[in-house]
Amino acid sequence: MPITLFFSDLHLGREPERDSERLDQVLACVRHELMSAGDAESGSAVWAGARPPSGAQAIPGPPTVVFLGDTFDAFVDAPRRMPPVALPWIGLVDEIRALGAAVRFFSGNHDRWHAGNLERRAGVTPDRGPAYLPHPSAKVLASHGDEADALPAHERLIKRLSDTRLAHLAYRTALPFGAAQRIAAWASVRLASPGAGPGDGDEDSGASQEQTVTALRRSAASHIQNGGATVVVYGHAHRAELAVLECGTYLNTGDWYRNRTYGVLSGTHVRLARWTASKPSPDTLAEHVLL
Repeated sequence: MPITLFFSDLHLGREPERDSERLDQVLACVRHELMSAGDAESGSAVWAGARPPSGAQAIPGPPTVVFLGDTFDAFVDAPRRMPPVALPWIGLVDEIRALGAAVRFFSGNHDRWHAGNLERRAGVTPDRGPAYLPHPSAKVLASHGDEADALPAHERLIKRLSDTRLAHLAYRTALPFGAAQRIAAWASVRLASPGAGPGDGDEDSGASQEQTVTALRRSAASHIQNGGATVVVYGHAHRAELAVLECGTYLNTGDWYRNRTYGVLSGTHVRLARWTASKPSPDTLAEHVLL
């Protein structure tokens, strides 16, 4: 069965000196998972973009790598100028495709302002908001998850307005390209809630993160109970979780930025794992077989 890998919350650009390390480890993780999937399916390795040896069976259907939002810590795209932080990630996309996998990109609350450069330069069209992923037997709904977060009414209004194309146009029109990206990056570090993001937490931010975790779990349960999905996959909360609910399964990938956690959907198996560069294989944190 085709395998889908989910990576969320890389927050590239927050610590630029470590971006290369994070991307290299994503690639190593993808290679390992595709190789393991190839071994499980055919007793052989995955042949990176090449024809399988005579008599061997390749994995049916293309594997997919999903970047599930907040890949970038800040992203203010302009029609003819793309934020430089995207260039190393595009290189990663090329290497993943060379392994025979497709790539899908969801924007999150940190990297929602796009102007077409990822489509033109990486062949990736950003998804914003929940979207269904193809699966032979399950109804899989994926999103970064920030739309389900528990926010005060005024913050929800601000978020809704800032998500519009008009807000993006006004921001990049009022500021030169470089200044717009730098201010967005500064604001991400200074103003984001640390407990729900990659910074150091305190008591208040820890409470905020708990609210986020609970809100996303409730949202997933609602989608499942209403028949909208049998599997819901979110990121955003920076808290890895695999929960078996009545009539469905909720997977939160956690974050790659700090914890190197990610999700795997392979046929009827859902797995939550942590990548450790010093180990030959990832640690399985939880797994479940879909009914």
